[in-house]
Amino acid sequence: MIYVIVPVYNVEKYLAKCLDSIFNQTYKDFVVIAVNDGSTDNSLRVLIDYSSKYSNLKIINKKNGGLSSARNAGLNCIENFNDALILYVDSDDYISNNYFEMMVNEQLSSNADIVLASYCDSYEDGHIDQPHFLFDKDTCLDIYDATELLFSGSIQSHSPCKLYKGWLWQYFRFDENIKFMEDQQATFQLFLKSNKISYIHYSGYYYLHRIGSLCQSFMSNEKILSALSSYTFCYNYNFSNINEELVKKYKTLIIQSYANIFLMMYPRFSKKNATIIEFEKWNSFLKFNKRTK
Repeated sequence: MIYVIVPVYNVEKYLAKCLDSIFNQTYKDFVVIAVNDGSTDNSLRVLIDYSSKYSNLKIINKKNGGLSSARNAGLNCIENFNDALILYVDSDDYISNNYFEMMVNEQLSSNADIVLASYCDSYEDGHIDQPHFLFDKDTCLDIYDATELLFSGSIQSHSPCKLYKGWLWQYFRFDENIKFMEDQQATFQLFLKSNKISYIHYSGYYYLHRIGSLCQSFMSNEKILSALSSYTFCYNYNFSNINEELVKKYKTLIIQSYANIFLMMYPRFSKKNATIIEFEKWNSFLKFNKRTK
């Protein structure tokens, strides 16, 4: 059984297209867990309308807590993780009608704990970019090589475009204190927790770039600090039972990515409007910079 977790927040304009793409799948054995994260528009009304047509749509209505909180609420509805396969679809994105079938078939043939697929960037004017293919054929990956590709940016950290065996999430959740780039610190832990990772040379996920999305919206101090925290979490992670040289390589890649993010965020951080706690966190990153030069 596939559990499709769809966090929903103020996406009434895009939600129907997302849900239509899900319920028109060629693979039919799935349940959609749509988490309305305190939407103030008509998103909940759209969900209720679809629930009258599809019995495999479960709606969770909660106060706003952010993407990690919404995804965790969806995970908490799954009763048997051992028999579950888990997919994430963001509510302003959409998928090809054979997306579930392709992902499940790859999982069954490879017995991978995580199946990776490619994606296309799409835009509100209808333009769609070429797929972001990682390899030119289906490939089984060593978990340590996959983690290296993740830290180098070759594999994207975002949770969509990945099919997970449920057991990986049974005792694992997203960090709800991280409000931006939350996938950065979650995905590598799941990679290292897994036994086998498979890549399928297929692109059936369409990531919508739109004004007002979490990635496109105003870069607040909270979001800046969350992004930097994700990278320092990775750097300071206890990579137990991993070759020392490999850990050194991981940390070099993490620092390179962190430095790029810091340089982008530095002029956007508002010291003038920062709270005491935000200013203290900002200073901690400045100290981190000096330690890791």
